[in-house]
Amino acid sequence: MRRIIVIIPILVLGAISCLSYNLYFLQTTSGTQTSIVTLPPPAIYTPEVNPTFEQEIPPGTDTPPLQETSDANQPENNQGKIGEPVACGNLLIVRVMQPVETTRDLFEHHANGTFLIVLLEIENISDAPIQIWDEDYYLEGQVNGVSTMVSPQKAATGYLFITRGNNLSQDEIIPGNRWKTYLAFDVSLDGSGWKLIVTPGKEGGDQVCEAVILLNP
Repeated sequence: MRRIIVIIPILVLGAISCLSYNLYFLQTTSGTQTSIVTLPPPAIYTPEVNPTFEQEIPPGTDTPPLQETSDANQPENNQGKIGEPVACGNLLIVRVMQPVETTRDLFEHHANGTFLIVLLEIENISDAPIQIWDEDYYLEGQVNGVSTMVSPQKAATGYLFITRGNNLSQDEIIPGNRWKTYLAFDVSLDGSGWKLIVTPGKEGGDQVCEAVILLNP
């Protein structure tokens, strides 16, 4: 009985302690507000850009000139030999493609002296079409010491176009095109020192350039 009396006060004290602790916990949690802490966004590192370095030129020092570019395939001279590219101004490149041929007869066409046959190539390096006429070519040479000019023999030249192809000797040469034609000249058997002279536009009264090709070695 005495043990029971001693245990009861202990139980009562324990209950009071638990009740007091619960009341304290409720008061504490009810008066506390939960707050959300917002972190700032991470800093983005931006590297410092160094300014462009410019070399200072001391006073009195000349600035070096810019070098001009040039087309290595464009010839500089307006006169050349068979097989060589020859400049006709800055518009055309002219070339006799192969050694000249000579013959007395071209089917029904018969030369008074001999036919001198030329395979001519013209490349238009300009940005516009260029008209060439059938009288824009001629040969110049010496016959018995006298300077002589010879125009193409039209019938024989037309025959070469029919039988060998390529282009008519009178035509419009478009930019970027390598245009070819055969020309037949009836020259004296006593002639020498022949050279082909090409003068595009001359017959039409609007010559644009001139090129000269030596036909004899």
